[in-house]
Amino acid sequence: MVLRLVSSLVNFDINSWFDSIPSNLLVADLACGSGRYGKRLLERNAQFVDFLDIRQEWFNETNTNLKFSNYKFHQCNIEDEVSLLEKIINANVILYSGHLYHSINPTAILNTICKSKAGYLVLESKVSDINSPDLNEPKILKHYEDSTPYYNAWSESGLTIEVCQPTFAFTKKFLEDAGWTIVNSFNFIENMILPDQLPTLDYDNNKQIQRFGFFAVR
Repeated sequence: MVLRLVSSLVNFDINSWFDSIPSNLLVADLACGSGRYGKRLLERNAQFVDFLDIRQEWFNETNTNLKFSNYKFHQCNIEDEVSLLEKIINANVILYSGHLYHSINPTAILNTICKSKAGYLVLESKVSDINSPDLNEPKILKHYEDSTPYYNAWSESGLTIEVCQPTFAFTKKFLEDAGWTIVNSFNFIENMILPDQLPTLDYDNNKQIQRFGFFAVR
């Protein structure tokens, strides 16, 4: 998938967010994928990191030489609010990237994060089509990542599913209403070239997505 930035990207350095998180804390990396965020905090002397995802293959493939021992991978469905809360309730830090916009029930996941004891949150997400940005308006999505098997369980079948995608404004208000203070954030629009438009790179006939993230504390 080819992406092209079409608005002025707000200057931000997400690495500085990790630099602001103290060491010796318990970390939960939700929908961790390769575990890249959790590994950053392992490198910054996290006390322990729990990696959570629906499958383990990608994590294993990219961490064959991981030098740390103070971590554990949990294979679980993070759509299950009860199971998720059991895994993250004692975490001091929650990292959550690349899944909220895929979630069948994103509000439940945000509620679960807010019920935890965490004091630090790094969250990234996107809205796949800015022409219908209201959370209450379901998006009918067919995931174009189907060819790469480590994304979603439902992607492998190529199914079209109905999901809701929280926007930047909705997520910001949700977190603030739950007692989080937004320390830093980014929010920008970019063009997404769909597979049927490659290799022509027709930027005039694509769709725009909103990409955003938060570093929050409480």
